Amino acid sequence: MRRTQFSLFCLFLLLGLMVTPRILKPEQPKPAVLADVTNSATVVTPTPTPVVTSTPTPTPTSTLTPTTTLTPTPTTVLSNLELSFVVNPPLNGSYYVADEIITITIIYRSLTPISQPLTLSLNYPLGRINDSPLDLIEALSYISGSASTSPQGATPSINLNSHLITWNIASLASASSPSQVSLKLRVLENTAITDPVLNDLILSSVFGTTKLPDQKTTLNLYGSFVAQVSPTPAIPPTPKPAEEPEQFFVYSLFGYTSSHANVRLEGLKLLEGTKANQDGYFEFVNFRASSRNLEFCLLSVDTENLVSPPLCVPVPPVEANRKYGPYLLPPTIRLDKGDIKTGQQAQVNGKTIPGASVNLNVFDQAEKPLAILIKTAYAATKPEVIKLDSASDGSFSTTLSGTNPGKKRVFAQSTFNIEENENKTPKSVTLTLNILSLFLALLIQFLGLFRSLFSLNFILFLQFLLVLYLLLRRRLIFNWLSLMHHKRTAIILYRQNSIVKAEKNYCPL
Repeated sequence: MRRTQFSLFCLFLLLGLMVTPRILKPEQPKPAVLADVTNSATVVTPTPTPVVTSTPTPTPTSTLTPTTTLTPTPTTVLSNLELSFVVNPPLNGSYYVADEIITITIIYRSLTPISQPLTLSLNYPLGRINDSPLDLIEALSYISGSASTSPQGATPSINLNSHLITWNIASLASASSPSQVSLKLRVLENTAITDPVLNDLILSSVFGTTKLPDQKTTLNLYGSFVAQVSPTPAIPPTPKPAEEPEQFFVYSLFGYTSSHANVRLEGLKLLEGTKANQDGYFEFVNFRASSRNLEFCLLSVDTENLVSPPLCVPVPPVEANRKYGPYLLPPTIRLDKGDIKTGQQAQVNGKTIPGASVNLNVFDQAEKPLAILIKTAYAATKPEVIKLDSASDGSFSTTLSGTNPGKKRVFAQSTFNIEENENKTPKSVTLTLNILSLFLALLIQFLGLFRSLFSLNFILFLQFLLVLYLLLRRRLIFNWLSLMHHKRTAIILYRQNSIVKAEKNYCPL
């Protein structure tokens, strides 16, 4: 057995010695054998290319060739509309210089007998330095007030942040001669940039519902950013008109509201207050107001602390020793309930000018569960008008009954006679009365009760009950454990006594 093991060991050792040189010494690659390719292909030996050394030609910095030449845009005819725009002065192979004024004229004409709306938009984005889309600079500025109004009466809309001028022509009819609008741009001066700048002009238009293709041209603004003599005389910037100094004038106003109501007069740098008399008459005498006020606003607070909607009137002309008026303030109104059940009533009351007649306008909207997403036009239905007479203090009241589920919208308007002329006040605020069905009223009550359960006081009360329960439960467990401990001790003592007695009574044989 040992001889056999020794023989196997010698055999493995011999095999290891034979394999080891192959592993340690990598195999050398064999030399390549060239095949005879005389008849099969043509072998071309590459000739080394001589290295040619060239001297770069310096590029002059003083003379630059313009990249584009500006020409008037061709007239576009699409959707029965002729459209083009012209730049003046034309480029003519040169460059625009600093402070030069560029006039853009947009020419358009409708070829259809049907009048359609037209929207024209001219965009002058940021300029591109060396025609690079990443290096941008503001090279053109709009001259204030230079955009003209269209012959159709459309005033231009100026957006300086977006560099956009827009004309919204409401109706453009066919005409034998074209119409035109124009604007002016100024080339800005920036001596920090010494490279050529290209600035696009893009005209967009929508005729009717058709979007026309944009028209685009490019301006070369080289002269605005390098030091060179301007071919045209520089035009000085248009001075801004001086703002008129603020002045203060003296006014006097009077009017009517509810009896003993507090009246406020508000405006720019203006806040005045007064109180109406028994008849509702009030006045503001010789108060000072700034000339920058465009309107005065009056509002009243009645004796029930109800506020009327504000009445804003234009500032009257300045005349000495004259009171302007009368200004009739809107009535005040309120509901004692916002939600009622069917068959119940809600009371409407308010105050107005003493002795005035009141028209209470009530709009009904029936409940439509299947039309929740449909918006209803309440003024489309004829309202129910309830005529009331105000008391000596201007108060009025009535009741509204809820017969069918739905909503009622109500507002008041008064008529007051001044020198035998009927004058109507502005309307009051509009109030909404919800008439709930029995099921919906019960549901709202249930939701209100459920919501009250999650109030802060109720949560604190639940926490107190929980703590009290835990304390009592701990006390009961302690008492039970104490009782069980005594019982167990008694049982152990009883068992020990029984064992002792048994041992005493034990008699070995």
